Amino acid sequence: MHSFTDTAEWRRFGQADKTVTEKGEFSRVRQSTRRHTACLQMATRNGNNIKDNFLTCSICFETYTDPCTLTCHHTFCQRCITKYIQTRPDAVQSKTIPCPCCGQDTMVPHPSRPVEEWAGQIKPSIILQKLTNKPVLTNNCCTICQQLGEITAGVLWCPECEVDLCERCVKIHWVSPMSSDHDLFDLQTRDKGGESKSDKPTPQIETADHNDKGKGNLKAPMLVNTIDTYRISGKMSFNIRDVAVLVVDGVQTVVVTDGDNHCITSFYTRRKTPRFSTGRVKQSPWGVTQLKEKQVLVAVPESCEIVTVGVSPGLALLSTITTRTGYYSLAVLSPSSLAASTDYCVDILDMSGLVLRSVNAYNNMRLFTYPDYICVNNKGNILVSDWGEKSVTCLTSEGDVVWRYVPTGDRELGVPHGISTARTGDILLVDSNSNKVIQLTETGEFVRDVLTSDGNVSGLKSIFCHARESFFICCNAEVKEYKCSPY
Repeated sequence: MHSFTDTAEWRRFGQADKTVTEKGEFSRVRQSTRRHTACLQMATRNGNNIKDNFLTCSICFETYTDPCTLTCHHTFCQRCITKYIQTRPDAVQSKTIPCPCCGQDTMVPHPSRPVEEWAGQIKPSIILQKLTNKPVLTNNCCTICQQLGEITAGVLWCPECEVDLCERCVKIHWVSPMSSDHDLFDLQTRDKGGESKSDKPTPQIETADHNDKGKGNLKAPMLVNTIDTYRISGKMSFNIRDVAVLVVDGVQTVVVTDGDNHCITSFYTRRKTPRFSTGRVKQSPWGVTQLKEKQVLVAVPESCEIVTVGVSPGLALLSTITTRTGYYSLAVLSPSSLAASTDYCVDILDMSGLVLRSVNAYNNMRLFTYPDYICVNNKGNILVSDWGEKSVTCLTSEGDVVWRYVPTGDRELGVPHGISTARTGDILLVDSNSNKVIQLTETGEFVRDVLTSDGNVSGLKSIFCHARESFFICCNAEVKEYKCSPY
């Protein structure tokens, strides 16, 4: 019996969902193309009536000013449709644009922006671009997307490059070596000539101001994305215990373990739509770590199992091994071995679950009590976060202690949980008791508090350094992605 509920059904459902979605998209595009072709042919035959038939807004009966074409293919001026939205409280609440002609709703790409900017996010019809011989541009739209023939709402601007950027292009801008160190600002500050940082909504976590000089090179992190697991999955409860991030065929995929629902869930985006895939296991899962490009390992301590899951980015059970004890956290050491933590001990296992060696003491000193989170650094050493000992320990794969971080006084750890390491070796540690993320050097020296709570946030538990420029933290039922360059 598979640990996941009807794995074959998952695969069939995932394939069916993909097939239906792709067929529906193809049909919609084909029908849209036919409409556009017919309109163009009509426009050619009746050239003298183009303005009256195709370029007149049916609300103001004037030539279009900044036209936007809704999903139903009805087109209106941006200012006209904006005024119409403001007369429809139901539309504002549902974050959609209803068509004044047929009533069909159009989804707003970025509903968190002001209502006045919603219409500006909707691209004009291709026929209008053909008739006017140029794409219709709007204020505060992404400069990069406009050059590619798309209209997307800008959220930040780069004064060095003099470009407006949408949420997607912001991430690309940060990744590019030529612009990774550029400071980005809210669009309003440009219009006002100010120099303040972006005023866009931030999480209930604020960066701390520190005077530590000469240690580390970590800039203040900026929130770039939030995955609301409640909203996307529709579940009433969601207890994230661990997170791993993969790039599957170019799609960024966030995989989390959910203790409340006894499942593993992947979150990803396709065709600008958030999607998820869920699979159940016998008991509550804990740690998750990447095994291969499209595979993760999941620890299920209560059933003493380690599950291998395929990520495509939908999920599929591949195999399950039974271990002599239940493990909470996993970290891959090599293609043939991994580290696994349990109460009072860290074991080195082969891929069949056989214990090769156990580490629980060093020089007659007990090392671990509750080492719930572990990871492997760039040198192949194991980093162990232990909330029982209030410590971080660095071990070699042979079990030798490289260093221990056990601060006292004001720096004493409360409940150290998630731990991850950047490519440069810098370490990020979550202290769930004080709701903060701490930066350590690769030799275990304190650098600074990277993120600190303002008192309104709880539930910080796990962390994952995905790449040089970003890290992910689990906060209650949300996964937040931060850009922080360089580590």
